[in-house]
Amino acid sequence: MESPIDQRIWKWMFHGTAAFFTLRVALSLYNQRRESLSTLSDVFKELKQCKTADEQIPVLQAIYQELQDEARQRKGSARLSAYANASTLVKLLKLTPDGSNAATVEVAIKVVVRVFGGDADGRTKLHNVNGFRMLMSVLSESHRLGLRRLMEASAAALCAVTEVDDNELHLPTDVPPGTEGAYSLTKFPSTVKMLRILDPNGPIVFLNALTGIFSNLAALRSGANAIGPGTDGVKGVEYFLRLLEHGNQGIVEHAAVTIRYLTRAGFGQDVVCSETNVARIAGVFDVNRDPKITSAVLTIILIMIDGDHRKEFLQIVEKSDILPTLFQVWCRAQEKMVRDRAEFLIHLLDRTEVTLTIRRLLEANRTNIMERKQKDEEARRKQMQQMKQQQMMQQMMMQEMGMGGMGGMDMMGE
Repeated sequence: MESPIDQRIWKWMFHGTAAFFTLRVALSLYNQRRESLSTLSDVFKELKQCKTADEQIPVLQAIYQELQDEARQRKGSARLSAYANASTLVKLLKLTPDGSNAATVEVAIKVVVRVFGGDADGRTKLHNVNGFRMLMSVLSESHRLGLRRLMEASAAALCAVTEVDDNELHLPTDVPPGTEGAYSLTKFPSTVKMLRILDPNGPIVFLNALTGIFSNLAALRSGANAIGPGTDGVKGVEYFLRLLEHGNQGIVEHAAVTIRYLTRAGFGQDVVCSETNVARIAGVFDVNRDPKITSAVLTIILIMIDGDHRKEFLQIVEKSDILPTLFQVWCRAQEKMVRDRAEFLIHLLDRTEVTLTIRRLLEANRTNIMERKQKDEEARRKQMQQMKQQQMMQQMMMQEMGMGGMGGMDMMGE
């Protein structure tokens, strides 16, 4: 029986109801966002009303504590509220000529890193409000004034916000999201001048952060182009080669990674080709070192044997401990990726001027190599077995839930 109500009325009611609920959801989301943005509005109003730097410190500490508490609760309203006041926060990074507001700036740096340093969107936002330039200015001025605590805080902050993922760099011109600020720093003359304060005898905390900044910037081609030529007649790579002898693991890691990026960009390969510098590289090339250092050295070796100074480099390498260590890394390194890279490099070296040495070492390490291959094969079998067991468990669970067989999911073979 046909409904006495016109079909157009039903259609109007349906669309009207859908529109009502859509509007209700939109209003709810709007209200939630407005509440999030206003979480710290009263605190920021109080901050703007402060007349002295000393008055600002407790307010900034309250903001920082709120952000810390929220991070533990895995919420984001306070951070969003701070986002909306980004310009206010960045202005507080301005250091007075006499450094009298150093304590305020130090707390402001902590807040800025907590708000903007956690992800790519935050670092982009910080760049958009001129935060990178302000942090660099703080570092430069605090060094001039001899304010060690502020030097360390500003350097650590820049190290945190200049993070670059090398896996995202596919072309020399790439500037991935979140690295816009790091890219801008590579264009500052003051960035290259910071090479002068890479003192191996300087404070470890500061030196670790400073070398971290350079290792981040050098990943970008523009950074390598800026740092590579160096300053005061000293090439960029020379500053970091001498730091390979430092006793701090973090500083050595940053130095090795920076050398890797600079040589990759074509800078300093001639400098690396000296007995002193090859000895420095050999000194940090050890199977028990941090995998990041080992990987960096493996890349440096690969770059050098593919460069214009290959013959000279290999002649010096053959006299060092690098080749025997390469076999130790292949057979004993914890990470399979590092072992695989070492194996690849050994096979590559077997086609160069050091073939006789490589073959002698292959024979000397025959037993270790066989054991390594057996362990890797056993690990592969166990992994395949675990995957098969997991798939069988999933099939049983789906059958118990009345979902039948696995359909298109085939059992994995060897």
